[in-house]
Amino acid sequence: FVSNADSPFYQSQAFGKMIDYMMKYTRRCDLREQNGRRSMLIKDVTNVETAVSVLQEIVALPVKEQD
Repeated sequence: FVSNADSPFYQSQAFGKMIDYMMKYTRRCDLREQNGRRSMLIKDVTNVETAVSVLQEIVALPVKEQD
């Protein structure tokens, strides 16, 4: 993720979809921060095919209306 906490990325639809995915699959996903760098870990992704499938699922999530 972007290191600047004030970045517009954290207000974007893309970030919102990642958060929605993490909320949907709480046991499978982990949000980490190490040495000032944030990342999202998704368990059981052992090959590119699975990674692409997860990304496609995230992209396909509906966009939530912002308040």
